[in-house]
Amino acid sequence: MKTKVIIPLVLVAVLAIVNLFTTFIPKYGEYTGLFPQVNPEIFLSNKIIDPYTSLQNLIYLHNFEKKFDITEAEIYDFIRQYSDDLNKKQSNRLSRLILAECENYNIDPLLVLAVIGVESEFTPKAVSGNGAIGLMQIMPDTGSYVANRLGIDFQGVESLFDPQINVKLGIYYLSMLEQQFDDIEHALIAYNYGPQKFSELKSKFMDKKPNYLKKVLAFKDELIDKRLLTQRG
Repeated sequence: MKTKVIIPLVLVAVLAIVNLFTTFIPKYGEYTGLFPQVNPEIFLSNKIIDPYTSLQNLIYLHNFEKKFDITEAEIYDFIRQYSDDLNKKQSNRLSRLILAECENYNIDPLLVLAVIGVESEFTPKAVSGNGAIGLMQIMPDTGSYVANRLGIDFQGVESLFDPQINVKLGIYYLSMLEQQFDDIEHALIAYNYGPQKFSELKSKFMDKKPNYLKKVLAFKDELIDKRLLTQRG
C-alpha cells in the first residue's frame, strides 16, 4: 500500500523538476520529448504497465504540451523586423497563419521563420534562378502538387506570390518531408535539395551538414537569442 502512495508522489516531484527546467531555460523550451518513442495514447488509455513506463509518458506529455510557447505577437514582431516589403496588415495575417499552421502540423514557428529568412529574406516577390518563388521559395510544380492535396485553388505564379498561400503551402510541404524522412533536419535538407536528390545523397549528409541546414539553424538560434533579450529586457 505504501508503495502505491509513494510512486505518484515521486512522479509529481519529477514533473515539478521538469517544469522548473522548461520554465527557467526558455531557449531549450521547444522540447521534442525526452522519450519521443512513447505513445501518449498509452498513457491516456490508462494502460500503464509499470511505474517506469508511466514516468516516460508523463514526461512526454508534459513536454508535448509545452513544445512551442511563442505567441502570435512575437511572430509579428519578427516579421516586421526582417521584412521591408510586408505591411502591418500583411504581417498580422501572416503571423496568425504561421502560428495556426505550425500548431496544426507540429512544426516550430521559429524554424519556419528561419526558413523564410534564409530562402527569401522575407521578400514575397523573391524569385530564384531555379524558378522558386515567394517567401518560402516554392517551385511551381511543388506548389501545384501541395495545393491539390490541400484543396487550394492554385493559380500558378500568382498564388506563390501571395504570402498567405505561399507560407501555407511551405509549412505543409515541410511537414510532409518530416513525415517522409522522420527527422526535421533531414526534412530541411530535402526541402532545399528536393526529396529525390536527398534520398540519393542521404549517406553523404550523415557525415556533414550542408550549408543550407547550418544557415537555417543559425537563423533560428538568432531568433531564440533575440527572444531571450526581449524577455529579459
